[in-house]
Amino acid sequence: MPSFGGILGQFLSDSAAIPSKIPFVCHSKSLSADRQVIFSVSSGVLKQPLKNLFMQTYFFVFIGGGLGSICRFGLGHWLSAYKFQFPWATLAANVLACFLLGIFVAMNMKGRLVGQTPVLLMAGFCGGFSTFSTFSNETVQMMLTGQMPKALIYILGSLVICLLAVFMGLKTINH
Repeated sequence: MPSFGGILGQFLSDSAAIPSKIPFVCHSKSLSADRQVIFSVSSGVLKQPLKNLFMQTYFFVFIGGGLGSICRFGLGHWLSAYKFQFPWATLAANVLACFLLGIFVAMNMKGRLVGQTPVLLMAGFCGGFSTFSTFSNETVQMMLTGQMPKALIYILGSLVICLLAVFMGLKTINH
């Protein structure tokens, strides 16, 4: 199995010196017209510009996904104080993510999102904010505990409401 350093090395230029252990800190040094993002190893061994648009895309998905996940966690934490008997936090996160995705898709189609912004917002933020895995687990748990009607309502309700949320997001921008 390839090491983390070897995998990271594949994404950097061939001249990069990759140490076997890489405790690194990511920071944006320059997002100029040539779109270079600098990754630095904390020890100073590696300072290599990422010139590849493909790798930059992963970076923006990573940042957006992290922000979306933090927002989802915060929403879940806030709603957990209400002790609901239904997974409202997951439904709320998914509906809001779908609504925002509709807005971002419409903005992108109108050319209002430039550069890596669509990837940051749509794949990154909305992908990190929505949570199909939690929805699936909550549904299975309902089924396993004999709450089949509740599970079916959750499945159908989530599907219909989330589709409507995307549609409403699109219409918000395209009105």
